[in-house]
Amino acid sequence: MVKFMKIRLPKKISLSNAKKNIEKIFYFKFKNYKNYLKTFTKIDYIDLYNLYFIVTQNKRIKAIEFGSGISTFIFSHAMEQNLRYFEKTIKKNKQLNNHLDKRKKILFKIDNYFNVESFENSTRYFNFQKKILQKNKIKNVKLIKKNCKKTTLDEIIVFKYHNKGILNSDFIYIDGPGIQDLPNFKYIKSINPVHIDLLEIEFNLNPGTIVVVDGLPATIRFFKKKLLRNWKYFSLNDNKQTVMLLDEKSYGPINTSLLKYYENKS
Repeated sequence: MVKFMKIRLPKKISLSNAKKNIEKIFYFKFKNYKNYLKTFTKIDYIDLYNLYFIVTQNKRIKAIEFGSGISTFIFSHAMEQNLRYFEKTIKKNKQLNNHLDKRKKILFKIDNYFNVESFENSTRYFNFQKKILQKNKIKNVKLIKKNCKKTTLDEIIVFKYHNKGILNSDFIYIDGPGIQDLPNFKYIKSINPVHIDLLEIEFNLNPGTIVVVDGLPATIRFFKKKLLRNWKYFSLNDNKQTVMLLDEKSYGPINTSLLKYYENKS
């Protein structure tokens, strides 16, 4: 039996150091990178640094985000970093190589590895993000337009992306869907939305999966009541971000190899 890894979480960081790290990423990612930094706040820099740290230091091989944004580009850069690390590591590890599909499309039962799948329900914001991706020739992000649906679960009003299909990833970021532009729905700022996309895919996920939720306190409380598997919860940045770890025994040999890869120190 594999002894499960301890999740690597970022230590508290100063604004100046967080800003320095994030600006370095945008410098390499964008031609006019300063234009993307003008609206950043202290919280933005620290949140983004935390996301980058979690994805890279825990060696994630695929990112899914519900709600696109600045984080999309952070995940894109992190996946590029992780791919370089993986290519270096796999040359030394025959067991890892055995779990790489000959078609180079499936790794550890996760497809489209070292890529980002980003779901967005706002047409305006989807088009805005798409232009940025094309302009900067970012190819490891798949932007997916899906409508947001208001529904009920156990008589509780909840929100989710409609017809998103079966998903699997070892890192998930929840910052949406945004409910401001929902058709036939009167949005008011006092709403504390509950998003349930994670509930629908929970049993598709491998042990070792990490989920980060941006704010959304009502959603976190709902998860703690409704999720059925063994999740551990950690708070970052004065509870601005909640990190969740699916802490369970391995599903089998392939999942065990993935957990060992996370622990690899080469």
